[in-house]
Amino acid sequence: MIWDKKGKVVLWIIVIVLLLIIAGVGVYAYYTIYGFGSSGGNMGNGGGGPSLRQIISNISNEEAVNLFDRDFVLYLLYSIGAQGVHKVPFGSENPVIEIDVGGEVYNAEVVDGKIIVRDGGIDNEDIRIVSSKEEGIKMIRDQNYVVNSFREGKSSVEMVAGELELAGKGYLSLYNKLTGE
Repeated sequence: MIWDKKGKVVLWIIVIVLLLIIAGVGVYAYYTIYGFGSSGGNMGNGGGGPSLRQIISNISNEEAVNLFDRDFVLYLLYSIGAQGVHKVPFGSENPVIEIDVGGEVYNAEVVDGKIIVRDGGIDNEDIRIVSSKEEGIKMIRDQNYVVNSFREGKSSVEMVAGELELAGKGYLSLYNKLTGE
């Protein structure tokens, strides 16, 4: 009779462990496919001044191209939804993106939905985005233009890391957003 009680307890423990594993796999699969969600990121203006989009709306494309710098890259990455990529669940490596804009190379790391942009290339990027400054300005001015730029080949995204890592970090939804596929 004691063995029957122990057997039932062991059976319940096994069932609970299996349910937890199944739930964990389900959560992992959901976030791999749909990402952790993004509400637009935390761009902040510090003192509540005008946003970059407001500033460039008052100048010509040529003037904006001449001003193009790391801040433009940051805004461009938020415009395309890069803040939505994330670490692989239970992983330690943040998503890393290399951006080549008109021959000027930057790298960005996404940490908890916040994008940190630095000058220069990087060796361990997950993806590489290539565009011109003119295309970058157009995408910042009009988020609806992003898909057109990538579809028409005026901008490109190269998947550098392995497919499993890219899927785990949520790049598939970003890729789908960029290409409209």
